[in-house]
Amino acid sequence: AAFINTVDEVLVTELIFARFFGPDVTPARVAATMSALLYEEKEDKSNKTLLEGVDKELALDVDALRKTAKAVGRVSLEARVPNASESSYMAKVRPRICPLIYYWAEGQTFGNITSMDSDIFEGNLVRIVRRLAELLRQLADAARAIGNDELQHKFEQAVEKVKRGIMFTTSLYLA
Repeated sequence: AAFINTVDEVLVTELIFARFFGPDVTPARVAATMSALLYEEKEDKSNKTLLEGVDKELALDVDALRKTAKAVGRVSLEARVPNASESSYMAKVRPRICPLIYYWAEGQTFGNITSMDSDIFEGNLVRIVRRLAELLRQLADAARAIGNDELQHKFEQAVEKVKRGIMFTTSLYLA
């Protein structure tokens, strides 16, 4: 937990120790699922169908993330952690951005993914992907600290998949 400061460290630590990132979870799905913890806009009801249209496994990952968030919220409430509740932890999971991140990690172009959801501004998408790369680096460091080389490698692969293209160009004028 000490390595993670981008999102709720208790929730992410629980995901690591619950083997959420098992061998069947691809780096693209890791990146997409973790992006649900970074998206800060209000959710609407329409995003569930968008998520289900991408990848069944990704939809299951997001459901598992929600269940874990609810469980962490419940335990935090029982432990009398200030301002903790199931609903507060559930509110941290906002999967609207997940399909876009999944496609980005699978190699789609920036133009393609921005055309998939016209309500998400390009600048917000770039900011989220940059924060996601940082979160994935923190997760790789945490996996290394607990001696899980396989998990560390998976997180590093996820970083490689998202850290590319125009989103990481330092200047559009120099590119």
